[in-house]
Amino acid sequence: MITDFLNEKTIQLKVKAVDREDAIRKAAACLVEEKKIKQDYIEQMIEALHKFGPYIVVIPGIALAHAEAGSTVMEECMSMMTLKEPIAFGHESNDPVSVVIVIASNTKDKHLEVLMDMSKLLMKKEFIQLLNESEDVNEILNYFKIEEEKK
Repeated sequence: MITDFLNEKTIQLKVKAVDREDAIRKAAACLVEEKKIKQDYIEQMIEALHKFGPYIVVIPGIALAHAEAGSTVMEECMSMMTLKEPIAFGHESNDPVSVVIVIASNTKDKHLEVLMDMSKLLMKKEFIQLLNESEDVNEILNYFKIEEEKK
């Protein structure tokens, strides 16, 4: 369930970032603070972006930042950050990015269920609109809870 991963500490709204690297660092910083990932995981995500390109921009406006599962992840986790101003990640058709989601796993498949749940929500226009407009973390958390109750 998404609410097992996202909470008041791991959702940030209307954050100012200067570029895509800064956006990833800021989106993941709360996970370092919560001791769920090591700082090295952030650098691995940025290295992957440089090496493989902006493949993490999975749908228009949404970047799903991640790196390989491994020792830099202490606990399965996720964070979400909306940007005050959208940023170009270099994706031909899905730029600019206004939401950065970080997902970190220490196994190859444990995180897939929450990723599938998030993917379903990201296909809903009402959810994207909420993310882009909301200034209240609890509003987003309540949306997640309502969606989970529908299951």
